[in-house]
Amino acid sequence: MGKRDADLYVRGMTRADVPTVLITGDTAEARALAAAWPGACRVERVSDQAALAGAAACVAAEHPCDPRAADTVRHARAAGVAVLRLCRPGWHPRGARRWHVLRRASDLTRTIPPGAHVFAATGREEEVVLRRLRATVYLRRRGGRDAPPGLIAVEGTPPFTIADEMRLFGELGIGWLVLRDAGGEGARPKLDAARALGLHIALIARPALPNAPVARTSKEALRWLRQILPSDA
Repeated sequence: MGKRDADLYVRGMTRADVPTVLITGDTAEARALAAAWPGACRVERVSDQAALAGAAACVAAEHPCDPRAADTVRHARAAGVAVLRLCRPGWHPRGARRWHVLRRASDLTRTIPPGAHVFAATGREEEVVLRRLRATVYLRRRGGRDAPPGLIAVEGTPPFTIADEMRLFGELGIGWLVLRDAGGEGARPKLDAARALGLHIALIARPALPNAPVARTSKEALRWLRQILPSDA
């Protein structure tokens, strides 16, 4: 595998009885788990294969929509390292007529009608598809960053309230909200605002979960580590 932007490589360097644990991903759940595991912790840019050589266990805590989690699980299994997927719960559709659950971002071109006004809360990977839509598409940008050609930037710095998002959607004439099924609280105001306004919601599904046990919170992951590793952590 290639290198990651921010992997947490947690070592029990200050405690001889604490095994080394590799936590991949720069999510809130990854950071919380790293802080809870005893011993020194350092943040590095590492490849899974290199880091797994010294790990007693691995927790794949990538973003819920990051397909690299499956690679982490595969490499851990190949190395004979116990592995867990740490992934917060997703969102559940309400009001089936207004929810459009899509298997992949490319399905947006068949779902969003021409002329629609769209607010997209997605990643950079989806921008290519968004530019293909015959619609007016807005993206939120921080620090005056421009949107890619064909998309419109909306300046803003979180956190935002439901009222903030409702006001923005009303000013822009938004009819569709596009977002990935990231779960968590960060995008919740957008989702609740869209529901309150009766907007269409196009939800891009997560990649299939890898074949591994799953924890939904850092506390669940910590319990798993304590169960499988011989330590006093």
